[in-house]
Amino acid sequence: MKSSAPPDRSGLKTGLKKLFSGSAFIFGCRITGAAVTFLTQVVMARWMGAAELGIYVLAFSWITILAVVAVAGLNGAAMRFIGQPLAADDHSAIQGFLLRSRQISMGISLLVALAMIGVALSGYAGDSRYVYVYLLGAAALPFYTLIIYYAGIANAFSWFGISFMPNNVVRPVVFFLAIAAFWYASGNLDATVSMALHLLVIALLGLTVAGWCERSLRARIRPAEPTFDTRLWLRTALPIMFMILFSSYFPAFTVIVAGPLLTNADIAIFNTAFRIALLVSFGVTAIDAFVSPEMMRLYAKGEQEALKSLVNRTTRTRYLIALSAVVIFAVAGEWILGFFGPEFITGYWVLIILGLTQLAQAAAGPAARLLSFTGHQDQGLYISMAALILSAVLIWALAIPYGVMGAAVASLIAIVTWCAGMSYAVASRLGIRPSLLSWQRDD
Repeated sequence: MKSSAPPDRSGLKTGLKKLFSGSAFIFGCRITGAAVTFLTQVVMARWMGAAELGIYVLAFSWITILAVVAVAGLNGAAMRFIGQPLAADDHSAIQGFLLRSRQISMGISLLVALAMIGVALSGYAGDSRYVYVYLLGAAALPFYTLIIYYAGIANAFSWFGISFMPNNVVRPVVFFLAIAAFWYASGNLDATVSMALHLLVIALLGLTVAGWCERSLRARIRPAEPTFDTRLWLRTALPIMFMILFSSYFPAFTVIVAGPLLTNADIAIFNTAFRIALLVSFGVTAIDAFVSPEMMRLYAKGEQEALKSLVNRTTRTRYLIALSAVVIFAVAGEWILGFFGPEFITGYWVLIILGLTQLAQAAAGPAARLLSFTGHQDQGLYISMAALILSAVLIWALAIPYGVMGAAVASLIAIVTWCAGMSYAVASRLGIRPSLLSWQRDD
């Protein structure tokens, strides 16, 4: 009679422990920034009112989206075009990618900023308050592009501190202190003043991050004659840009699309509910960012089973975090929204619907990252573009008759569609089907 030893769970336990502990720092950055941003939104809502907050939110949403467009996905492509040459000790390719990606990102950001200034001065914005807010936003755009660009570069080198702390912790904290100081000094705050203060914070932070990263890159990368493959880089990066827009900046996109259809107060309520729902994504993104270099390494070495196991653990962890958050929103949503003021409590069901969008994204696993660094970014491009178009159409179709609730339902439908498409692409192209059923299935 043969005796069989019980399956060894030590590898699974070690993997989970490493996943949680390695993500702790990134999650700490995310949650700290989220808490400060939450507090900032609360005080801005109370000091400015929903209508004035809506003006600021719409303008900053434009800055966020345009900065992502300016980087052109090169921050996401850095994981592949820095990671692979690092493994091959090809410093010429790294030097070439860094040089060309900087030129492209900064060039586009300056052109877009000039276009934004032209639109603001043309009178398209209407109210003079809008004009000043958008002019200040245009000035902030190149510096915000610097922050986003170097965050991607730092993540490719696993420099998690400089990748996540500046934009997720330092910027919100300093901005909060700035508006609090101005309020207590003057007793007044509006969208224009808030944007001016944010411009100062973003400019100082952008220059600091750029200086630190450039100094670190000189120490890390050997001097070498740069080699260029700009066509491949852009062909890879642009699809990633659309995936990043959808997976990380979809709330800002929806605010921009819904802006002409909603009142300033409704924009503020919708944005507030989405920002609260996004608390879920901070833990999810922290896990993804930590495991991405390891997933890249496993894929490059052809270790398919180990890659599947890592993706499974990552997906399950993401889902549990998201599910816990949705339960909290259901129980305490009105209480949370009440911090912003009585008028924001009407956004309770909007918060629940938008919380479900985060649950759907968590269940899809790290699909976008998997497609981007395995050479299947084109599939991600088609799916993300289709989902963005679908969301815009649905927002226009539903927000007009149903207001902010219509915009929320449109967002949910678009995100569920995107998640289904991305999951199918990962399964068909990579043969990876993350399981939520059992923590032991991938042993």
